[in-house]
Amino acid sequence: MDRDEQTMDMKDWQCMDQHVATLLRLSGLLPKTLEIGPLLAEAKRIEKTLGDGLRGLAAKYPVIGEVRGKGAMLAIEFVDPATNEPNAQAVTDVINAAAQKGVLLLNAGASYNVIRFLPSVKTSDALLNEVIEVLDECIGAL
Repeated sequence: MDRDEQTMDMKDWQCMDQHVATLLRLSGLLPKTLEIGPLLAEAKRIEKTLGDGLRGLAAKYPVIGEVRGKGAMLAIEFVDPATNEPNAQAVTDVINAAAQKGVLLLNAGASYNVIRFLPSVKTSDALLNEVIEVLDECIGAL
């Protein structure tokens, strides 16, 4: 197997997700229609709980340049407060420190200076608040 056959980029994974969903739908394992209302309500709950917490951290720490997102998919962008340039090192430090406290985070962005959040709609507010507390400790230690 050559290298091209061993690696998949994000576009490949998204394509595969669509194929898997189609196969599940055809096999009858996935309903043709989903009840969207409850899912949207849960995404809005996550956006409020997690978004409010992240905006609170942004107000407290100038290294957070922006909080963005919609629904359950949110992100915080880290910058150098003096220059407003991307700060990938801060993201690396926060991700490593959070992992030591049991919170796994994902970096994102062209400059790797963003932490992206996409929790399950089943994630409780208590767990989201616990993540915010861990982030507060980790960002405060920068």
